[in-house]
Amino acid sequence: MLKQKYFILFIISVFILTGCKNKQSVKIGFSGCLTGRLNDLGIAGRNAVMLAVQEVNARGGINGRAVELIIRDDMNNPEKAVQVDKELIDLNVSAVIGHMTSAMSIAALPVMQKNRIIMISPTSTANNLTGKDDFLFRITAPDMVQTDIMAEYAFNKLGLRSISCIYDLSNKSFSSGWYENFQTRFEEMGGKISYIKAFTSETHISYKNLVKELLDSEPDGILIIAGALNTAMICQHIRQINPDIFVISSGWAGTQELIQHGGSAVEGIVFPQVFNKEDQSPGYLEFKKKYMEQFGKEPNFASVCSYEAAQYLFTAMSAADDMKNLKEQLLKQGIFQGLQGNIELDNYGDAKRSQFIVSVDKGQFFILEKK
Repeated sequence: MLKQKYFILFIISVFILTGCKNKQSVKIGFSGCLTGRLNDLGIAGRNAVMLAVQEVNARGGINGRAVELIIRDDMNNPEKAVQVDKELIDLNVSAVIGHMTSAMSIAALPVMQKNRIIMISPTSTANNLTGKDDFLFRITAPDMVQTDIMAEYAFNKLGLRSISCIYDLSNKSFSSGWYENFQTRFEEMGGKISYIKAFTSETHISYKNLVKELLDSEPDGILIIAGALNTAMICQHIRQINPDIFVISSGWAGTQELIQHGGSAVEGIVFPQVFNKEDQSPGYLEFKKKYMEQFGKEPNFASVCSYEAAQYLFTAMSAADDMKNLKEQLLKQGIFQGLQGNIELDNYGDAKRSQFIVSVDKGQFFILEKK
């Protein structure tokens, strides 16, 4: 009921502002996975963008024009991602915030490119999206940054020399690339990947059999590249067989759902992240307070990055003399103030920002190191 109440208020505020200003609204879209096993990212992103739209409209909109947010569910399906983005383009959006997984961004980018519509992804990090002059902007750094950090931490700090890896093909562009980058850096330092297994989260999974295969090679540690729910389930089965083995993962799993579904089985897991849950920056604390009041839960990395994507977009829109020049205006910003520090975007719209090594202790995320 609380969410419904705020959603109604959000819709009413848009219409009130539009009527008062008597100007045509500025339409933007949001595309993300709102249903299914990977919906934690999509829901968090949608909520944060809704909050950002409410705030900008309360300040008078974009140069007196209300921002109208149109939300679509890509269902983490490539064909659906293309379909919903075409719908948004037909509705004359000026830009789309999304998608929340690399695979969906890759699927949808050609149609956005063809129509010259900006797409700002909060959380797509696949390396094959890097260094390209296109209409995609990203708020999170490419995978190579986090894979190198995690491989070095695993080798130097955790003392791992042999790792078994499992990754989810439902976001293959991200997961397979993340694994390959990690493997390259880990093996450069003298480690080895003793076993590799891929699975698809949308299908029936025998976690017991998957984990048995991972542990049969007797590795020092396990690397899981999957969303929060699947990572939690895999950890549950790992701990039933080997309570003490090191488990590391990608930042994809770093939402509250990991702890909610994993419980004690995810204690001690280590992963890289762009988000510091304990950050005390005034802007972040204000955002956190509003987010919790409106949605009844703490924001996660997808919430933070999505809110930042919206702020980045609104700043450029306010400065652009024509929405057709939005790409140029976005590139002009260069460095902008995120919720937890500066974010720098290069000439290709790829981001550079602070990174963290995160673990779970007593049911809470905490920072091991800042990079």
